[in-house]
Amino acid sequence: TNCTYDGGYHVLKNLKLEGEAIDWWGIFSKIDGSTIQCLGVENAKLAGDPYAAVLVGLLKTGTLRECYSLDCSIDTSTVSGGLVGQIMDKSTVERCYSLGANIRGSGSSAVHAGGLIGVMASASSTVADCYSIPYSVNANGDETVRCGALVGGGTSNFSFAKQNYFYP
Repeated sequence: TNCTYDGGYHVLKNLKLEGEAIDWWGIFSKIDGSTIQCLGVENAKLAGDPYAAVLVGLLKTGTLRECYSLDCSIDTSTVSGGLVGQIMDKSTVERCYSLGANIRGSGSSAVHAGGLIGVMASASSTVADCYSIPYSVNANGDETVRCGALVGGGTSNFSFAKQNYFYP
């Protein structure tokens, strides 16, 4: 916790992650109290249960800054995000984007699929100066189903800080 990973604007390309029974799938499974910045991911394919996102599976009391995903594919049973799976506990996502993502969430419980973020589980988190232009966002399940070009779902009282854009 409380560290910074600076990607130096490097790009990770053509990654493939598949599997089951890990809580959070992504290049960084769980970020708790730390910062990830200046990193890109292109042409990644992720298939994991129950939660998956290209860069960060769970962002908890952390910061994601100046990161992006391009032309990635995410497939999971519960929460799918183009860049982040779930955000909670005073986290910040700023100056990030996701372009050309194919996002699919399909399962027997609640399903959330978002072009940039799968689900915002905390009203105290901030998303600022971000955008998303997904290729497709699909969600289907037996219970609550939420999908969106920027954020798939979240608490009923969360709000975006400023200048976030999504293009369905």
